[in-house]
Amino acid sequence: QNRIRDWLSPVDPQSNHLAARKLCQYGTGRWFTEGKEFQDWLKADKSFLWLYGIPGAGKTILSSTVIEHVSARFAKEHGSMLAYFYCDFRQASKQSATNLIGSVILQMADQKLSVSQDVQDFFWAKSQGGPPKLPDLTNLLRHLLTRIPKLAIVVDALDECADGLQALMLETLRELSVINKVNLLVVSRDHLTIK
Repeated sequence: QNRIRDWLSPVDPQSNHLAARKLCQYGTGRWFTEGKEFQDWLKADKSFLWLYGIPGAGKTILSSTVIEHVSARFAKEHGSMLAYFYCDFRQASKQSATNLIGSVILQMADQKLSVSQDVQDFFWAKSQGGPPKLPDLTNLLRHLLTRIPKLAIVVDALDECADGLQALMLETLRELSVINKVNLLVVSRDHLTIK
């Protein structure tokens, strides 16, 4: 299992999430999670929402609040899944589209046994050829989506992704945003490249 994790994505978004949660005060972000735009995003069959703000505005704390809110909501909905990814300038070399999709797939595998089996099969079929390739991972993700009713993905601090990797990350997110069953929320600074 650890070999599969290491191969698919060396990024552990949970450590970033736990660090953000420690800074969160009770009620933080309720204005956003109770707002119409967010509720519409969450209810839709496929949707994209971009949340942006100035540096230091608390976007990462808000992302962690959104993740907790969606997690609690999906716990009541049979089969809906949540995955998240924190871009972090301190780990710039790990902020690739391949690691993003790999991390999303790993989080899905942690939530459903049949998805986990598909991921293991993928690993045994593809791992001998070196690191995973983005098109293969994207195809696997599309296949996994046939097994679930909905997937919400939260990507925090997209602007912290290294410039050389940002274009492919943006293209990958654009592809994800049009897939049925995917609700994508991207959080970043109001960055011209991302816009």
